[in-house]
Formats: sequence, C-alpha cells, structure tokens
Amino acid sequence: TSSPPKQFTPIRIYIDYTTLNNQTTIPSTYKSKIKQILELSKSSFESLLKVQRFKDTLRLLHCNNKHIQISPTIQSKGVDADLIIFPYIDTSTNNSNYEAYASPCILAGDTHRPVAGYIAFTQILKLNKQNWLKYYTALAMHELTHCLVFSPNLYPFYINPNTHQPLGIHNILKTKTVNGIKRTLIATPKVVATAQR
Repeated sequence: TSSPPKQFTPIRIYIDYTTLNNQTTIPSTYKSKIKQILELSKSSFESLLKVQRFKDTLRLLHCNNKHIQISPTIQSKGVDADLIIFPYIDTSTNNSNYEAYASPCILAGDTHRPVAGYIAFTQILKLNKQNWLKYYTALAMHELTHCLVFSPNLYPFYINPNTHQPLGIHNILKTKTVNGIKRTLIATPKVVATAQR
C-alpha cells in the first residue's frame, strides 16, 4: 500500500532578529519599525501559503551570508518553523540604489525548498513618510517572495506539478522585448495561463 499524501498546512515563518538587534549603529526606532513591517508581512504570508511541514525542528548553523548571526536557540535546539528569515540593515554604500534585497540561503536537501533566507534593508528607507507602514510592508512581502520562490538560485528546482520532474530553464525563463526594452520573464505554464486568463 502506498503512504497517504502529506497534508498541506499554513506555513510557519520564524524571524531571527539576532543580526538586526546586534547592529548597534542603527537607531532603535529604525529597528523597531523594521520589525513591525516584518511581523505584518509574516502574518500575511502565514495566512496565504500552505506547505508540507517538516517533521523535526528547523536547526541551522549558517546562512551562506557573511552578515548573518544566528541565534544560539536555532543553532542548538532549532525552532518549529518551515522558513527562517534573517533580517538586517545593509550599511554599505554600494547598495544605495535599492531599498531592500533578499535571497534564500539554505535549501532543504531532498526537496530543494527554501528553509532559510535573508532580507537586507538599506538606509534609504524613508520610515517617516505618511504611508511608511503600508508601503514597506508591501516591500517586505515582495522580498519574502524572493526568499521563497522568485530567485535565480531556485529556478533549476521548479518542477512540473503533474510529472514531479524539473521544468527546465527553457520552460521557465523567456527573453522578450517589451516597450523597446529586452527583458527576461518568468513564463512557466501556470504563469502564462494565469496571464492569458
């Protein structure tokens, strides 16, 4: 007899603020607003996404990013989560054109599903503007999608849901000229069908 399929349940996201908390040159009010933004984004994703949960706690020793400091709890005991996010403020000047950027940093060995990622905010965020909370919560949600799915590191692991085989880059990315600008677009069958609909 075959085993029953795994159940999909709401994703559990754990945010490890260790790196952000240890950034002593960043004002506490700035860090507090970043945390507020991330907690709202986390709640939104947890209400929208379902995953097949891991059996064990998520325990990590590193994040493939030299800036990330991981809490001792995550390193030793682990946490009940499906995704761990490590936020911090990028204080370098070479990223001054971006408000934020993100990437997965650890993938599950068997499924290649992201289990950890980082979100780096830069110091050009204008956290005093009137709509800061709504605007930057949307930005953080955008960055979370880079940790979860929209990252060049993940494209080779996109699978066909019917065959469970890799789609192949040629079925994922297409180069098109849009309004006179050459762009690389995600064009998986489901994305194309949704756009056409």
